[in-house]
Amino acid sequence: MNKYAIQHIPDSEYAYPLNENTLRLVLKTERGEKFKEVSVLWNNKYDFAKRRNFTRMRLLCHDAMYDYHVCDLTSGDARFAYIFLLTLPSDEEYYFSEEGLTGEYDFKHGYYTFFQFPFINAADVITTNPWAKDAVVYQIFIDRFCRGDSEKDDTYITKSWEQVPGSKDFAGGDLKGVTEKLDTIQDMGFNTLYLTPIFRSPSNHKYNVADYTKVDPMFGADEDLYDLIRATHARGMRVILDAVFNHCDESNPLFADVKEKGRASEFYDWFIVHGDFPEKYASSASSRHPERSEAQSKDPEDESGGLRTSGCFADATSPLVTPTPSASSRHPERSEAQSKDPEDESGGLRTSGCFAPLNMTQFCNYEIFADCPYMPKWNTSNPKVREYLIHIALTYLSWGVDGLRLDVADEVSHTLWRELKAAVRDKYPHALLIGEVWHENGMYLGGDEFDGVMNYKLQKVFADYFAGGLLTAQEAADKINRVIMCHRRQTNEMMLNFLDNHDTPRFLRLCGENEENLRAALVALYFSMGMPCVLYGTELPLTGDGDPDCRRTYDWAKKPRHALFLRELARTRKSLPDGEFYAKLEHGCLVLVRENETERVKAYFGRTKTRGDVIFEYENIRLVKESV
Repeated sequence: MNKYAIQHIPDSEYAYPLNENTLRLVLKTERGEKFKEVSVLWNNKYDFAKRRNFTRMRLLCHDAMYDYHVCDLTSGDARFAYIFLLTLPSDEEYYFSEEGLTGEYDFKHGYYTFFQFPFINAADVITTNPWAKDAVVYQIFIDRFCRGDSEKDDTYITKSWEQVPGSKDFAGGDLKGVTEKLDTIQDMGFNTLYLTPIFRSPSNHKYNVADYTKVDPMFGADEDLYDLIRATHARGMRVILDAVFNHCDESNPLFADVKEKGRASEFYDWFIVHGDFPEKYASSASSRHPERSEAQSKDPEDESGGLRTSGCFADATSPLVTPTPSASSRHPERSEAQSKDPEDESGGLRTSGCFAPLNMTQFCNYEIFADCPYMPKWNTSNPKVREYLIHIALTYLSWGVDGLRLDVADEVSHTLWRELKAAVRDKYPHALLIGEVWHENGMYLGGDEFDGVMNYKLQKVFADYFAGGLLTAQEAADKINRVIMCHRRQTNEMMLNFLDNHDTPRFLRLCGENEENLRAALVALYFSMGMPCVLYGTELPLTGDGDPDCRRTYDWAKKPRHALFLRELARTRKSLPDGEFYAKLEHGCLVLVRENETERVKAYFGRTKTRGDVIFEYENIRLVKESV
């Protein structure tokens, strides 16, 4: 037995309450390790030495390295003490407690070494948002979706609707256009809108906000937003807005005040300025080293950019200095192509904890998003800034907005997110908070910050398996299970799952324009636990490379080939059981499983014999319902 592979952490995704009386436990062991039985000895911590309950664990799933054993302990006493009992095929028994793996256990003095969940406090139980579990989300990039206001001032538009827009182009989509198409959206089975930013900003994407509470005239008036909210709610639908609290536009009045007054501004410490005044630098490394520019990025998920992360600097010729891909590969719309200063370019050079001198690779003396000096970063360590941003969030929710997607969430202080969650929970308990976190995200998902995050880890598996053909069915199952087991079950129900979005290439392009592969991935998306989110135009389908090509305009003259397919997926999704979700390999096929105590539904991706009632079938994909 590989004792080094046995893992359990109390009060984590391996020990958490499902409700006020039930504790979910997870034990990790080496994949394939043979046990006759894995079980839990438990009681309340004050009676543990006298007597113990016995509960067998179930081997739920495995990833590439570990098996995951699971059980739920239900008791009228919310104080849990427990240890694990591992029985080998030879009938040898081992105990696993806080002192590790032992052949014997001293129950009399167990209070020193048993695992414990001291008390299930109701306030600490993560509850699934009542509407998120059933949400089917349609994401809209406003400028490219639909123009509904034919009388607005359209002198800002730079491309006709039929043309493929570039990163700085404006096509003319607006909020009235979204309202106009609500019936079409709902008819495809969607019940939730996710809108990219809509407030005053000089860009087409609006992620550099100049005024947080006024709808940009390009997209309409404030009343157009209120009309859209009322119209969605009248249809039983919901609205999620994009909130950008990491940075703003340099034209934001608060930053403009700092530019004018420097340290004398009352908002000076609302931003992170390294000097008396915010300053830009006229030259940059990329003008001398174009091979290092962000346009040369090879890794579409690298976010390093040219941001200074420490107080020390290296000489530009230092061997520590190496060119790295820029954050703009993730958000190219925020790249220097949007800069008002054509000489502002970052070059994206990184060192091992240090950056070259400011006049070599940096181009401003204040903290920014990515390599964009026109996007100054809020100082969310400042209580006044947090109060200001939380007020904005509560204002959106007071308008009837149902949830917020929080941009660049991993660069914002945890303190802001905790305070925001507390404020939202107090006034709008059913509002949903989704963070944009591309990498490890468990630190945000303990219940005190976000309800869920954008599930880039699951998207990567879908892209590698259905589009790239980079994974075997077994490897795909292993990776899906690892993603699922990294989170609490309630959290998995509130993850925002997707195949593509405004920051990624269209999934159809990743599939080499193969629409059957796209449909297969859509089945997996809708079958998975969490909220499926589909990017506007997938139903046509729209194609395109990374931004800006993934943000093409919607061709309303074209009949959507996949609209009925999406509607059928939404209908089928309603029949899936709540409970567990995991992946496995059966007969060489990738199989996704949804199950509870009484029924199980399997999604088979491949031709194989199946048993049970077929509830959905497409090509070689089959959803089969079984009794447990």
